[in-house]
Amino acid sequence: MARNITAPRRVWRRMAAELALAGLLPLAASAQVVDSGKNEFTFQVKARGLKNPEGIALHPANREIYVAERGANRIVALRGGNPAPVIESGWTVETNYPKWVINKSRPREAVERGQLQSPGAITFSTNAHLFVCEQAPWGRVLEFIPNEAGQYKTAQIVGIPWLDKPYVWEDIKVADDGRIFVAGNDSGARGGLTFGVVLVRDVAGDWWVADYGPFMNFSGVYLSKKQDVVVIGERPEGGIVWWDAVRHLPIGMADNLTPQSEIEGVALLGNGAIVLAQRASTKGKDARLLALDPTSGSIKQLVEGLDAVGAVTLVPETGNLLVTDPQAGVLAECAAKTPAPAGEYLIQRSLEGYEIATGFTPRSSPGFLRSFFSQAGVGLDQQTTKGSGSGTDEGEGGGGMAVSVSLRDFSSKLPLVAGKVKVMEAASVNAEDRDPVTEVNFVLLFPGRMIMSGEYATPSMSYFAATHKSGKIEQTKELFTGMAMDQRVQGEGWTRIGKAGAISVPLVTCSMQKREEGMEINLVFLGVGLYDDYYLSLLSGVDEETGTLVVNDVRGSRRVYKTSFREIVNDGSEVKNLVVAGFDPKEKIGVGWLNIGQWPVGSYVGLGEMQSGAFQGVSEDLARLIERKQMEWRATEVGEEAPTSGEPPAEEGTPAPEESAPPAENPAEAGATEAATP
Repeated sequence: MARNITAPRRVWRRMAAELALAGLLPLAASAQVVDSGKNEFTFQVKARGLKNPEGIALHPANREIYVAERGANRIVALRGGNPAPVIESGWTVETNYPKWVINKSRPREAVERGQLQSPGAITFSTNAHLFVCEQAPWGRVLEFIPNEAGQYKTAQIVGIPWLDKPYVWEDIKVADDGRIFVAGNDSGARGGLTFGVVLVRDVAGDWWVADYGPFMNFSGVYLSKKQDVVVIGERPEGGIVWWDAVRHLPIGMADNLTPQSEIEGVALLGNGAIVLAQRASTKGKDARLLALDPTSGSIKQLVEGLDAVGAVTLVPETGNLLVTDPQAGVLAECAAKTPAPAGEYLIQRSLEGYEIATGFTPRSSPGFLRSFFSQAGVGLDQQTTKGSGSGTDEGEGGGGMAVSVSLRDFSSKLPLVAGKVKVMEAASVNAEDRDPVTEVNFVLLFPGRMIMSGEYATPSMSYFAATHKSGKIEQTKELFTGMAMDQRVQGEGWTRIGKAGAISVPLVTCSMQKREEGMEINLVFLGVGLYDDYYLSLLSGVDEETGTLVVNDVRGSRRVYKTSFREIVNDGSEVKNLVVAGFDPKEKIGVGWLNIGQWPVGSYVGLGEMQSGAFQGVSEDLARLIERKQMEWRATEVGEEAPTSGEPPAEEGTPAPEESAPPAENPAEAGATEAATP
């Protein structure tokens, strides 16, 4: 079925709203009012006299600050407090770029020109390649490659196979695995509709349309710490969207955050709050930085009084923000007056809330679960998703284990609910609590189900441990081991099959229910008179992480505790010690990205693993117009006859279309097949 990609923005917005009403998608759409009061950050100028400074990037090795001076058509590095030019003129462009990069508006001379034109967004890859976007219609995206001395004398063209429109690429980010994220628009075009687009190039070289629509003007992209969430800023609507960059699905959105203002750029704080560079007009001194909590929707003002904002980025080592003001010609550093709580990373909590609300198996499993399975001879490897570069199971994998699988692979066969719950305080005690519970651990396989074993139905397998302040541990154990088991065989009566029978205590039941605040999980561990009875209720969502433990001991007293399943680990990061896995939705939720391959978009677009469909615009006339223009362009600009099938023209040394390999499978689908099928 053909898919309309001229307005998927509107489509997924409608679906996102429906999901939000159903409680499946945490949105911050209600965030309308900026908190009044003092600024949360200080403001200190690091460099003055810059000529229209725009993009900022930190060198991955020496951590020098690089700035794009749009007014001087150069890139400088801040050294000793002074800007030192690192890219000006005299560099060369490698000629191995796709020939379709050339057209009438961007001839060969312009493509191979060794001089920057209005450099804007810049970013580094992990190997110190510097990516530069020329912030002008038909501007190039250049990848500068350092020589042995670290100098940038050679650049490659990053060919972006999008429509033949004079796009201005406003922002760019490169993930550690090589994925490229770019945001742009054709606002410099004369006449017709203005289109905005956010594109992603995966590690196989295929391009994906993450967001696209008429009247859109995307101003920024930013990646989370684990690079599995991408935040996108929209200039005219004053809003943002954040996406699961592995499953290609929207996690949350916030529209019209501050009316009559525009979002000039986005970033993330060290605590995972979303930074918004906002500007209300062109009068000056009305630009500011705001911070949005993606879990609650609350907004705080970080810095105010800027003339404009060119770019903003985080310094991970300090948690400070770097910001450029192109009108004032300064680069400034902003520092928090009060440090954020240790370990809290809000954008990740937003992702976790989305996963549990929709039923997706989390990509990250906490250490307690890996430790449990390692004792059972199963290693939970890093759950890598080919080409995703996403946050995955951290720590060591299952090296040396008899079996080594990912959490997703494991839970697809054996669904599980597991947790490590800290008991915080007693909420109600009816008797003297001489030995309170301090921690509860559990792993339930096939929770809430009966398992057929031969002709027998047995309770789901479970492991439980309750630790007391004294060090006493009540844990799962088998009673009456070696019990004889009889099996009835048709026509033969009952036959003894051995002494494999056993009864395990405590007996466990589990139920899960979706609520407005998140997922409620109720667990009962009955000690059948040998242990205490434990009743554990947990609520997991975006902004709700609560729990209650009720203990009825064998003496008849009752104790009620408050609990928490979040923990700060050694590196200061926060871990959610609750896993619900193996219940992924059978059908994709929301609207995913579109794979457009490695050739210019013409009359056809690729839909991932699905069939190709005719490009449909806001009307059939527009679709035919785009198709005709694309045919003419291929004939006149590339110098070949216009193709009749929508296939890309073959370059010199490139196999003919019928001999070409099929489009590469989306590498991000390895761990999210259901989520990525249109």
